[in-house]
Amino acid sequence: MADDRFGYENDVLPGSARAALILSNGKTIQLQDGDFQLEEQDGTRLHGDSGALRYDDAHLSSGDATLYNTLRVPIAGTYRIVLPDGTAVWLNAASELRFPVRFNGDRRTVALRGEGYFEVAPDAQKPFSVTANGDTIQVLGTSFNISAYEPARTTTTLVSGKVAVAAPKGRKALEPGQQAVSTPASVRVSAGDMEKAIAWKNGYFYFSNESLPDIMEQLSRWYGVSVSYEEKVNPGVHIGAASAGKPAWVKSWNNCSCSAAIASASGAAS
Repeated sequence: MADDRFGYENDVLPGSARAALILSNGKTIQLQDGDFQLEEQDGTRLHGDSGALRYDDAHLSSGDATLYNTLRVPIAGTYRIVLPDGTAVWLNAASELRFPVRFNGDRRTVALRGEGYFEVAPDAQKPFSVTANGDTIQVLGTSFNISAYEPARTTTTLVSGKVAVAAPKGRKALEPGQQAVSTPASVRVSAGDMEKAIAWKNGYFYFSNESLPDIMEQLSRWYGVSVSYEEKVNPGVHIGAASAGKPAWVKSWNNCSCSAAIASASGAAS
């Protein structure tokens, strides 16, 4: 398709700031870059601007029943939300966050599907936790990334602060620079690649020694295209590259054909 952003005749545009917000009464509101204001049933105020959603419950008492909203980001989308406690969350494409419009009680708990980057507002009296694929990531105040696209695999990467990953097979505490990979069989902690873990949040792809199917799966989520393989992919072939999140030309690699041409940008292959 032609576009007026980068001047290519046949390309696929990268993802943009868009999401669907599901209110407590079941009503769905489509969110994009425009400014807007809403109010929940309990009076909580919602403000949207520049691809971000903010909640404000400062004027409300804590006695009302807790209502829940869900922010759902589609394929080829991304969105940022600031929760009532000041915690900022960036959601990647094909991801979903369920959260209370106010954090009543002595805990702050949200549920994630897909991938999200969290900058948690400190509150030692009210710990923050994220549930994903049956795991619970427990936080005090910190920055971390959770990737939970695969139902049987959750990767938590800690940028700063301290978190604990509580999974069916055990509980592991992380220090900055570490990541935990939780599967039904184990929870393993190792040194994490910080640049790779949060590249998507900063508008980049970062591929380091990854298989072609894994790379194409990420590209398909961001650009909203489907990928087919004309021949069997060699699992021993791995690729590494970093590229800005602008349309860039990704040619078919030998036995891979995309349903549409994907954008090209400056990047360095390794």
